[in-house]
Amino acid sequence: MNFKSISILALLIILLGNFSTIQAQSKKEKKAQEELEKQMFNYKNAYKKLMQDSLGVSSAIADSAANIQIETAKKISEITKNKKLEQDDKDVQTGMLQEARDNKLKLVLPREAFDKLIAMERRWKQESEANEKARKDAQNSQPMNNGYGRGGYGGGYGGYGGYGRY
Repeated sequence: MNFKSISILALLIILLGNFSTIQAQSKKEKKAQEELEKQMFNYKNAYKKLMQDSLGVSSAIADSAANIQIETAKKISEITKNKKLEQDDKDVQTGMLQEARDNKLKLVLPREAFDKLIAMERRWKQESEANEKARKDAQNSQPMNNGYGRGGYGGGYGGYGGYGRY
């Protein structure tokens, strides 16, 4: 074998390796897309059931409202994943989408059902914020280990691990 044939063989091996990597990535992307579609399907069904049970609307109205909600959720997800946008821009765009969603829902839902839905969403948001605050408060109230004593980065006879090997 001469140098030219060895270099061609090496190039083929590299290209084959890159091709298999690309195939593996596309399989991961396909699986992630399937998982997202499955989640959206489950979310839509849960939202539809909520609309029927809590708001007392018909199946057709609940289905229309769920479609509006899914459409909005997908757009909001795309916005939040966009790393090029500043947080303020994301907040503005998300707010505009939610306002557009509310306007569409007003056309589909009876007035009292829409008002009930907005009240429920406000309550959920307040509960979520309270839970998040409680979680952060609990996390902040725990004493911090700044590397002193057992298990720290330099204390004791065992270097990183404290007083010896365990």
